[in-house]
Parts: sequence; C-alpha cells; structure tokens
Amino acid sequence: MVKFNTKKSLTILIFLSLFSQSSHALKYTIFTDQPDQTKAQEVVDEMKKTYPFTAFNVEFEIVQVPSDKLDCESKNGIDRLVACDNTSELTRESARRGGDQVMIVKKMDKWGGSAAQGGIPVITTGTAARAMLHEYMHVLGICDEYEYKETEADFYCDDDIKKPNAVAIKPLPNGYSGDPHARSQHGRNIPWFGQIKTETQITQNSGVSLGTGSVDFQKLSSPNYSDQPLALSEPTGLYRGKMCNKARTPIPVWHPGGSATIMENTSAGLGAPLEGVVYEILKSKGANRKMAVQNVEEEFQAVELVKPDVAVNNTGRNIFKSFFDWIADLFENISKSISR
Repeated sequence: MVKFNTKKSLTILIFLSLFSQSSHALKYTIFTDQPDQTKAQEVVDEMKKTYPFTAFNVEFEIVQVPSDKLDCESKNGIDRLVACDNTSELTRESARRGGDQVMIVKKMDKWGGSAAQGGIPVITTGTAARAMLHEYMHVLGICDEYEYKETEADFYCDDDIKKPNAVAIKPLPNGYSGDPHARSQHGRNIPWFGQIKTETQITQNSGVSLGTGSVDFQKLSSPNYSDQPLALSEPTGLYRGKMCNKARTPIPVWHPGGSATIMENTSAGLGAPLEGVVYEILKSKGANRKMAVQNVEEEFQAVELVKPDVAVNNTGRNIFKSFFDWIADLFENISKSISR
C-alpha cells in the first residue's frame, strides 16, 4: 500500500491551481517607437475583439522603445515588404516579461509590413491595424491570397505550395471521370480536405473539371467580432484563386473558401475555414480557452495543420508551462497510486 501525505498533496494541488491558469494565457508583446502608441493600441483593440482570439485568454503589453532599437526597412526590393533586423534583443525582453509572441509597430508613414512562419510580424504606423492580423497569420503558417505581381510571383510561387489555406494543384490534362476520381487523386494533398463535406463537390461540369468554383474576390468575408465561430455561409471546398497567375509559368492555386479573406484584403474577415485553422493553432500554442465554444473542436478536428515554428514559443514562459504540465502529470500519477 502506498503511503500518502495528504497535507503535501493539498499543497501541490493549490500550487498547481494558482499558477497553471495564468501560465497558459497567451501573451503578445508589442514593441513600438511611436510616441503616443496609437497604432499599437489599435492593434490590441482589433485583435481582442476578433474571433478566435475572443475565445481564449490572451494578454497584450505595449512597450515603448527608442527608434534605433527598431532597425526596419523595405526588403527584397519590395517597397511594402517592411521587415526589422536585430530583433533578438526584443525577443529576450519579451520573454523576460512573460511574452509568447513579439510584434512590432514601426513609426513610418508608408504602408508596409511583413512576417514569416515562425517570425515576428511587423506593420508601420501608416498601415491599417488589421494588417497586423494579416501578418500574424503568416507567423502561423498561413499564406497570402492576393495576386502577386510578376516579380513577386517568381519569388513566392512554386509547385509545392501547401498551406492551411492554399495548395498548388495542376488539374489532370484529360479531366476526371467524376468527383470521386478527383477526390482520390488530390484529397491527400488538400490540407483542409477533412472539412469538405461529401455532398460538396470539388469538380464541375459533371465531374470533369477540377474545382468547386472560383473565389469571388469581390465578396469579402465579414469580420467576426464575437466569441463564436462563423456559420458557414458557403461550403468549404476547392476554389480557384489568383495568387500565382502572373508567375512565368502560371500555377493553379486553390483555397478552402469562395470569398475574399483577410489574406487577400485587410478589410475582410478570416472567413469560417481560416477561423477553424487559427483556433486550433492558438490552442496548440498553449492558449487557455476562456469560454466554452460548443462543438468547435468537433467541427474542425479533421483540419490538417502546419505546425507553428517552435522558436515562436521557445521562451522562459514556456519552460514554466512545461514544468506545470509535468507537475499535473505527477499529481495525476500520485492520485492513481492512492486509488489502487
């Protein structure tokens, strides 16, 4: 029989309950050199009211820094592609403050921003606050949906595009014998295939031509300022986009939804398919859900995700998260031992 110290176990339980909840709130540290911090505050307000961030315990801290600490400029010959160097010091400072993700708002009059998977999202003060959401989506592995210019298309486009919201698929030259044929040929390559219902075809013209349809870029997905996921206004399917149409050899790129999202137009919302993807990625980062969102996990459980770069969360804060997970497992094992 295992002897058990009730007083010690109670201490562990109290210790765990006091710290585990706060340790799993996802925190964003926004560094800015704008004196009045107006744009950074607009970013905070926009993210805090947008689903799926509204479904989680998320925290924000705006940190004022001298302009020389934000070494930002246009990159790769693309004027709007504003990125910052020497960010290691900011990353360390964010970790010291308990941050999970660094963001930068640089004082510049022109429109611009950037981010990369596993990187730091940046916008200028001359850019709409919602553009930070667009750039942060890139950190989560989600790609653009707008049409690249010729020089940009050659830089960004290739036949291997496979993101949570975009996939490059060349239709079979001789078409398809029907929808089941198209599904068997391409289903394993479509990241969101698990969200496509059996009654939604990924072909047209009696199953001969690939695609549920084309994205209607004149129709913007509405921003979702609530704590619940959008009801699907259109079926998730395989919609032809325009991202790589201007590449030297045009590449057919497909998206899960039939309307424009924030990845094409910063005035748009995420759209229902992207909401589900982002929800799951935030959960994987350790974000603690602050309210019950009924059936959301069941609805999106089949989504294939691009794993976030572990460097984004590799901070001292997450060492504590791992520690508390270990404590939780230890306590569970002790409890099981008692019940034997």
